[in-house]
Amino acid sequence: MMRLRYHGVPWIRPAVDQTVKKFFMKYGKLRNYRKGEMIFKGKEFYPYLSLIVSGIVSKYCENILMQKTTKDKAISVIFHNSMIGDSFFLSDRTSNVSATAIRDCVFLEVPHETAWDYMFSNNDFNKKMIYSLMYDIESDLEGFANIVARTPKDRMFCFFKGLINRFEVGIENGWYRLPVDFTHSEIAQIIYTTPLTVNRLLLELKREGNYKKVKKVRFIRKNVLDNLYDWEDSDGNDSVFIDSKVYRIS
Repeated sequence: MMRLRYHGVPWIRPAVDQTVKKFFMKYGKLRNYRKGEMIFKGKEFYPYLSLIVSGIVSKYCENILMQKTTKDKAISVIFHNSMIGDSFFLSDRTSNVSATAIRDCVFLEVPHETAWDYMFSNNDFNKKMIYSLMYDIESDLEGFANIVARTPKDRMFCFFKGLINRFEVGIENGWYRLPVDFTHSEIAQIIYTTPLTVNRLLLELKREGNYKKVKKVRFIRKNVLDNLYDWEDSDGNDSVFIDSKVYRIS
């Protein structure tokens, strides 16, 4: 999965435990967000801990400056059965992060007080909620770490592998079907590059016979994603990963 430090998958949050999901189903209030609608702005407080029932949310910082270039957004992507609002819930503070529905969404929103009261009264739920919150924070951290440390090509592969694992996609005659139809612009914003670079990388893969698109469905060969470096796959020696190569530190 090409994670660098933590267990969270870059950019993509895991689905919550069934115990946590049942809590939201019992105490959450349904709310709809239309595609393009802002959920919260930077420096604005979001008073809920919410479960996404359906849709896709992007969480981002505007005008992040990295590697001597300024691009529009750096994004984490939140799918159904994952939470949003964790940093507000844990810190009771605002941040310079915004969130927008990039597909039509349905939320189950729970006020902070309700979630805290339930956590304090239920130890098993408390543990599972903390695990979920930690994975979400780790996912965001891993996303930024990959932006700094990986090339655009490696970041794209990492993102595709994350999607495949998140949606438990099976192999079809040596191919993975990418489960979400993201545009080149959306992929570029998620992996922090330009649409032109995404287009170039996909054309290279297509020429190599490792990528194809049938109507709106993208396919990538399994072997392309087989050997992505991950810290859990290492032999225990310290290492760094630069430009698609692993360098051991003696």
